[in-house]
Amino acid sequence: MRLTEHKFQSMLLVALSRVQGCKVWRNVVGTFRAYSNPEQIVKVGVPGQADIFGMIDGRFLSIEVKAPRGRVRKEQERWGEMVNREGGIHIVARAGCDLDESVREIVSLVELSRNGNPPGHRDQGGAMR
Repeated sequence: MRLTEHKFQSMLLVALSRVQGCKVWRNVVGTFRAYSNPEQIVKVGVPGQADIFGMIDGRFLSIEVKAPRGRVRKEQERWGEMVNREGGIHIVARAGCDLDESVREIVSLVELSRNGNPPGHRDQGGAMR
C-alpha cells in the first residue's frame, strides 16, 4: 500500500508530538466557501505556507509535506527561504521517505543549529539548499 501525502502528514504530526520539546499543528491555507453562507468566500493563511507548523527547542518549525514526486511551488520555496533566513527550520518531508528517518532528520537539524550551524533548507528528496 502506497502512503498518501495526507496519511504521512498525519503520522508525522503524531510522531513529532512525541519528541520532547516539540509542539506541532496542522496549518491550513486556501480559499473556502463559508459553511453558513456559501456565497461568502473565506481566505486563510498565506500562499506558500507549509502544511505543518510548530516549535522545537524554542525554534519555529515549518514542514511542507509532498508526495514522493510532488513539486515545491515557487511561493513554497520563498516561504522556506524566509523561515530559514529568520532563524527557523524549514523542511520538505516526502511521503515516500521513512517516518522515523524524517523525525530524526528534523531533530538533527535542531542539534546542528544548537551548535551555531545554520540549518538550511532540507528536502528529503534532494540535497541541502
